[in-house]
Amino acid sequence: MNTNEELALGTQKCTSLPTEAPSVSPIFILGIFPRSGTNYLHDLLRMHPACESGSSVLEEDNFIFNAHSLLNFIEGVSRMWKQKWGAEQLNKEKEALCSKLGEGLISFLSYQLESRKHLAENGGPWKAKRLVVTKTPSVNNLTLFFRLFPASSLLILVRDGRSVVESSVKTFDHPYDYVTRQWALAARSIQKLHQPTKRYLIVRYEDLYGNVDLELRRIFEFLHLDPDAYDYRSAVDLPVRGSSILRGVSSSQKSSAWVAQGIHWEPTQKPQNFNPIDRWRDWGRARHERFNWLAGKY
Repeated sequence: MNTNEELALGTQKCTSLPTEAPSVSPIFILGIFPRSGTNYLHDLLRMHPACESGSSVLEEDNFIFNAHSLLNFIEGVSRMWKQKWGAEQLNKEKEALCSKLGEGLISFLSYQLESRKHLAENGGPWKAKRLVVTKTPSVNNLTLFFRLFPASSLLILVRDGRSVVESSVKTFDHPYDYVTRQWALAARSIQKLHQPTKRYLIVRYEDLYGNVDLELRRIFEFLHLDPDAYDYRSAVDLPVRGSSILRGVSSSQKSSAWVAQGIHWEPTQKPQNFNPIDRWRDWGRARHERFNWLAGKY
C-alpha cells in the first residue's frame, strides 16, 4: 500500500467515526479506594441487557477525581458576570453551568465508547441506546458529583479497609500506613455525605460477593432496571479481573512499573477456592492494632 492509499484509508476511517453521541445518562460507580472491587461491580452490571456491554473498552473516567478543576473554572467565569443580578441568581446560573458541563462529560463518555468500539470492531452501525457503565476507584471530590450529574445514578462501592490495604500493598507496593490513612479519609468523606438516599446507593463489596443475587436485585431496584432480565448464574461464574492473588502472564498487556509482577486485568477463570473477602487473614496482632488505631472508627 502506497502513501496516498494509506492517507485515503486513514481519511475514510476518520470520517466514519460517530459525530454525535447518545445522551442517555450513564451509571457511575465510585469505589472508596483502588482495590475496592470496581471492576467486579462494573462487569456484573454491564451483563444486564439494558446496559452497554461494550463499556468494557472504557478506562476509568476520573471525572469526579478531577472535578475541582471544573469548579475553579466556574468560579473564575462567574466573577465576570454582572453582580447586579444578585447572589441568588448568580448561584443558580453557576449551578446550571456546572450541570451543563456534566452533560458535556456524559456526551464525551458516550462518544469515547462508540469511537473505541469502532476502532476495535472496524466500524459498524450505531446500536440502540443502552446505559453506559463507568467507574472510578476514588471518592475524591464526592460532593461535586451531585452538582455535575444531578440526573445520574451513583453507586458508591465500599470494602473492608483491611482487605483494601492488603490488596493495595500486594498490587502497588504501597506502605501499609499510607493506604490505611487514605482509606480512612475516603470513608470519612462517605460518612459525611449529606444527600437524599435516592441520589446514591452504597454497595458493600462483601455483601455483593457473598450474595450476588440478592445484592444485584437491590441495585437493580435502585437503578430502575428489570431484575428478572438478568442471568444470575453467569454472575456467579463471572471471571476474575485484576486480582492481587491470581497472578499470571498477560497476553495483551505489559505490566506497568507501578504494578507488581504478574498482576493483570484480563479475565481469569475463578478457582473453586477463590475467596477475596478476607485478604487480611494472615495479619498478626500488631498489624490489626495499627489499622484499628489509624482507621478503626471508620
